[in-house]
Amino acid sequence: MMRKRSRSARSSRRPAFTLFEAVLAVMVTAICMSVLFNVTQALAVSKKRMRSENALAFSYIQLEKYMHKDAKRVYLKSCSNSEAVIGKIHKDGTEDSFTMRKTKTTGRLYVVSYMELLPALNVLFQRKGNNLRIMVTEPDCRTSNLYFALDPPPEEKERHESKKGPADEKKETKQNEG
Repeated sequence: MMRKRSRSARSSRRPAFTLFEAVLAVMVTAICMSVLFNVTQALAVSKKRMRSENALAFSYIQLEKYMHKDAKRVYLKSCSNSEAVIGKIHKDGTEDSFTMRKTKTTGRLYVVSYMELLPALNVLFQRKGNNLRIMVTEPDCRTSNLYFALDPPPEEKERHESKKGPADEKKETKQNEG
């Protein structure tokens, strides 16, 4: 004759997790989640820093292209801690200038009448001979230096010659011939 087993005997033989195993599984899951969170956080910071570096490099290239586009000579007219004035003599002989300064409202390095370059907490301009150094403190508190090698300023005689148009040059040649 078969004996009937009681319910308690059947349930004790069924496979199940112990309390210790359950706590251990929760702890391992929590550790894995914290490691994954830290890794994603580090990737986000790295991506943001890379974007900032790319923006700075792009701004440098953009400004360099603007300075030398159609230019015969690019020189530093004046420089103070807060702004730099760049003179530009075009290939056709005309002369103009542009100013670089940090705007107070947007906090960006700004080339007047042309472009906003990059976000900056602080911008300082420094002259060393014919070179211009722009020291930029970025919003993430990193500092960067942008260097521009410029031409020496033209002499007064060269400035007057560059302002003369083609008609003036023809008059001079006729006067010299006659």
